[in-house]
Amino acid sequence: MAAKRDRGKGTREAYWRKHVQARERSGRSVREYCRARGVSESGFYFWKRELKRRDERAASSGNAPVFAEVRVAAAQEALIEIAFAGTRRIQVHPGFDEETLARVLAVLERAGAPEAHAC
Repeated sequence: MAAKRDRGKGTREAYWRKHVQARERSGRSVREYCRARGVSESGFYFWKRELKRRDERAASSGNAPVFAEVRVAAAQEALIEIAFAGTRRIQVHPGFDEETLARVLAVLERAGAPEAHAC
């Protein structure tokens, strides 16, 4: 299994985060996704629980999680969405005020918000 070949805790965590997020986007069942990708189903469930536990611990301690999901919105929407761990999201619509967005991002940076990515 690829995760066993990965060296170091961060690499293994990144590997499984990628698979957990990809499975959610795929719309497939865990069993279907794991079989199609050659991923251990029991390993998938273990890491799904472990990543949730790590994210909850990081959120309660004020530390940012390692990852945040990135998705590109449909072109006709012309919307930028910044997603953080959990349910926090910032949506930036066409015609937004750049100064206001810069201030919001500065506040998040000072507060130690998790690394974000566009959705």
